[in-house]
Amino acid sequence: LGIENKTVSANGVGFDFGILYLAADWLSFGATFKDINTKYRWNTQDIYDEDGSETIDDFPKIARYGVALDVPYIQNLLILFDYEQIYKASFFKAKVDDRFHAGAQYLIQKNITLLAGFDDGAVTAGAGYQFPIFGKTSQIYYAFVTPGNRPEEEHVFTWSLEF
Repeated sequence: LGIENKTVSANGVGFDFGILYLAADWLSFGATFKDINTKYRWNTQDIYDEDGSETIDDFPKIARYGVALDVPYIQNLLILFDYEQIYKASFFKAKVDDRFHAGAQYLIQKNITLLAGFDDGAVTAGAGYQFPIFGKTSQIYYAFVTPGNRPEEEHVFTWSLEF
């Protein structure tokens, strides 16, 4: 429970913004800007009294640009590419890293999707299931990501609800 039953907690609020452009039935472009104004604010004065301090840690900013291609001659196959830029503190200044992602999504039955791809040097595979909930479309996905450039593999679960 911390030091002498006192703990430090952090809080923060951030925003993401995205845009999707449907160029044709088979082609779409998108962009997202993540962690806009996202930061942790925490204070250690409850534990260390006057030796404590308030600290603010900014999250890196992420800009991501993508394209999706619904392959015209192969029914139910979607090919995706995106490019990600990571900035230290503000967008388009002090870039820290570039990452490339590519993948494919294949609809094997009405509500079941298989996924495969490359995530910045790591191989990925997974599946998804689409179902209605509260009169809206909901999707749940699972993906396994090999280590690639990372120290260990990852298991990623995603749930989305479309309004």
